[in-house]
Amino acid sequence: MFFCTEICEGQAAARSVTKNQARYLWSQFNAFGIRVIEPFEIPSEKPTLLLEIIHSFINQLGYGREELAATLHLFSNDFATFYLENEKNLRIVR
Repeated sequence: MFFCTEICEGQAAARSVTKNQARYLWSQFNAFGIRVIEPFEIPSEKPTLLLEIIHSFINQLGYGREELAATLHLFSNDFATFYLENEKNLRIVR
């Protein structure tokens, strides 16, 4: 939806697309259902390089988790949730 808005409204505002062209483009988006859904599924990616960098800071450079969390202006729990998801200490509570 953002892409459609950028093309139709942004380009029309910059006068590189006329109002009639923008109207035609919107009608094409509606005809193919692009305005409602994306034309294809975008697969989610897992950031591996960022996790490698964080593990390097912890294991090789000796930074503590609290230090890295403070540097990123995060609470320690949030840092562990966002960046150390493989190291979660989960337990079953009954």
